[in-house]
Amino acid sequence: MLAVDASDLVIRYGSRAAVNRLTWQVPQGVIAAIMGANGAGKTSTINAAVGLIAPTSGSIRTLGLDPVAERKQIARSVGVAFQEGGLYPTARPGAFMAHLARLYAQPADPHETLREMGLDPATKTLIKRLSGGEQKRLSCAAALVGRPTLVFLDEPAAGVDPVGRREIWAALERHRDAGMTIILTSHDFAEVERLADTVMVMRQGAVVLEARCEDLMNTAGGVTIYGPAHLDTAPLTRALPAEITVAEVAPGLYRIRGPISPSVSSTVGSWAAQHGIAGEGLTADRGGLEDVVMRSIGGESQ
Repeated sequence: MLAVDASDLVIRYGSRAAVNRLTWQVPQGVIAAIMGANGAGKTSTINAAVGLIAPTSGSIRTLGLDPVAERKQIARSVGVAFQEGGLYPTARPGAFMAHLARLYAQPADPHETLREMGLDPATKTLIKRLSGGEQKRLSCAAALVGRPTLVFLDEPAAGVDPVGRREIWAALERHRDAGMTIILTSHDFAEVERLADTVMVMRQGAVVLEARCEDLMNTAGGVTIYGPAHLDTAPLTRALPAEITVAEVAPGLYRIRGPISPSVSSTVGSWAAQHGIAGEGLTADRGGLEDVVMRSIGGESQ
């Protein structure tokens, strides 16, 4: 059974299609990331998956269930932490978590869940007086305390200090390794590179890129060459595999992008040597997830 199974999903608000014929499958036991600019359709997709809105057309199933018609059953197995809201501002964290735990048949220990997120369960500070980062930690803890099969997290570490971010990431990895499925929306490339097994990138309601994160990282690398301006790159392009691109992005600055194998490196090095470019003129770079995602949404980074 898939954690999420969407087919030709369409969500309209009036005449505007927030989600446009989205097909997406998430297996269980992975961390799946959704990326895209604001307004790309990420939140609408999650809202449909948890039953907050009904599809205009197409279908979506969550843990094999209809999120709208069977929302009560889904609520027993799904945790959600939205970017804002969902907390009781006048409660204390320990009491709030204890209350949530009583709503589930087999919850985690609420105090241990708070500690896992780097929060002191004994604090008497009201939730509304916690810092933004502490409230984000509490929101993640609240989504996890019911031991959900599937959890949706919106920007789980946004506004959290560097130490806290790593505590949250490590906790999510432990839960994934224990069999939990985690779907997160994030603008943080470092977070997605660290956590995600798969990445879906949305643009204007549609999927423009979907792959294993590792595969995307492998396609993001390249070589930068500094040499004379306006060299003929056509012979180099012909000598390289079709998935490798060659471009002079500025006078004398050449970028070779794609999976850089030893044979590709050798070919590029030979071409550079033919044009009198010494080894110090070549720089290998991995590129990173940001490079390939920005290209997919029309904001190619140089």
